[in-house]
Amino acid sequence: MQINVRKSVLENISNATKDEIYTIINDSLSRKEDITLPGLGVLFEVVWEKANPTLKEQIVNLLQ
Repeated sequence: MQINVRKSVLENISNATKDEIYTIINDSLSRKEDITLPGLGVLFEVVWEKANPTLKEQIVNLLQ
């Protein structure tokens, strides 16, 4: 069985409130399990695609 992680994550957050998204992210990070990394990657992809050049620069600086 093949799971479409991107589709699943996007469906899970499509109607979520800000608080719910905050909780999803914090829960994923607090588990410290590799299984949550693909989902966080999808969320990062959404952020990156919607970010303007200034925000992208800030993200890169934070990661560096």
